Amino acid sequence: MKTEVYRAYCTAGTPIIRTRETPVKMVTIQFPDEVLRRLPPVEAQRKAIDYANELLQNEILNDPNFKAGFGWEARKEEVDLSDYEYCTPNMQRAGAKVWLN
Repeated sequence: MKTEVYRAYCTAGTPIIRTRETPVKMVTIQFPDEVLRRLPPVEAQRKAIDYANELLQNEILNDPNFKAGFGWEARKEEVDLSDYEYCTPNMQRAGAKVWLN
């Protein structure tokens, strides 16, 4: 069964120097249904990036690939969360479950 989630992507480097091999860190955020109904999509994207940034902050700071800079992107996706069913979220905030992928 597919579930609506937000995926936040942190991509190393600046857009001008990125290639297909550029490192990307991904975080999956499952917001409660009532939050998704209440928040406009732009706000949900911002909140997804905020949660991902909080989770990845130390990892990004200590990764040499991200020293030259990085950029964030978040988008709504439908994914099968059955693989996550036995994984404890890396973080929980205001009912949202956040997994580092």
